[in-house]
Amino acid sequence: MLSEGGRYFSRLSPEQIIEVLQRHIPKQYNEMNCLVMYDIEDNKVRKHIANFLIKKGCIRLQKSVYFGSFKRATYQEISQALAEVNEMYDNEDSIIVLPLSEYDINRIRIVGRHINLEVVREKRNLLFF
Repeated sequence: MLSEGGRYFSRLSPEQIIEVLQRHIPKQYNEMNCLVMYDIEDNKVRKHIANFLIKKGCIRLQKSVYFGSFKRATYQEISQALAEVNEMYDNEDSIIVLPLSEYDINRIRIVGRHINLEVVREKRNLLFF
């Protein structure tokens, strides 16, 4: 039997079950979160990839770790572009694009420098004057 916090679903009301299940459904099916991590030796390539990720809406969490929350098409575009760049030259580099569910994000534990994932996950609004 499925349980939530030690409580079995059979003991919950239908409304409580729906509430528990909805917490684990992505806000919009078309949107997703991911971490992009890389180990790239060449400074020039590394700088171009960092700029590319930032332009695509990723937020730098560490020197080689980025968080992104965007549409699935953008996720596919980023993954494909990084794969193409990596195949363009002889290297021993690695790039990891790791999709994260809301459940995964809620279980992340950060040790050391504080990173507020709630702020990172918020949609950014720009105001031009």
